[in-house]
Amino acid sequence: MQRWTWILPTLLLIESLTLSGASVTELCARADSLALAGNAPAAKQTITDAYRLDARNYPVLWRLAKCLTDNGDRMNDEGQRAAEYRKARAFADTAIFVNRQGMQGYLRRSIASGKLAMTRGIFAAADLVKSAHRDARKAIKLNNAGNYTLAVAHYVVGRIHLELAARHYLLRLPLGLGFGNSDAARRHCAIAVRLVPKNILFRLDYARSLLEDDREAEAETELRHIRGMEAEFAGDDKLKRRAAGLLRKLTSHQ
Repeated sequence: MQRWTWILPTLLLIESLTLSGASVTELCARADSLALAGNAPAAKQTITDAYRLDARNYPVLWRLAKCLTDNGDRMNDEGQRAAEYRKARAFADTAIFVNRQGMQGYLRRSIASGKLAMTRGIFAAADLVKSAHRDARKAIKLNNAGNYTLAVAHYVVGRIHLELAARHYLLRLPLGLGFGNSDAARRHCAIAVRLVPKNILFRLDYARSLLEDDREAEAETELRHIRGMEAEFAGDDKLKRRAAGLLRKLTSHQ
């Protein structure tokens, strides 16, 4: 009898590992659903539970970076917001270390870097802006996580160019931010819209990029199109109101 005493612990270990793997997959799916519904704190807690099960799991790591960033977005206190973005950036670093060929790690680090830069001010965080730009372009080059993720990466590059183009060239040139321009903003936002036409955020910033490029008639078309779009994500109704306000401002000057 004593010879077989090792079997039960071994079987329990195998079962535990199998259940852990299944649980991680289930928790990732649950976190995605919660994030889509706009429940950032619950999504963060759910993916943190998955991280406790498997701290080297690439899908968990990049999702944790995303959930931390989403949770930071909802915080009113700038210090707390910045702290979440820094944590998100750290987990994205780990995701890249685990899988250097996965575009999600680079994309999530790009987004966290960009949002962290905004808490400090673009000119005070030029290195973060440049890092965000490099990472998003790297994600586009890898292009191995589907059309939606590719659209997000193009949107991020477009948004970086859009934010830089709104600031005086001679002020940002000495900081190494002279690359930002309205033409690149428009091109990348247009690709994002083409890949995912029903995304209100992509289309709104595409309209903004058209305005920045003095293409008012095309911008008006986009803003009018947004008016008839259905809200898909939490926050879309707010974006629609912003688009309506921009349209009113645009048409009042005609």
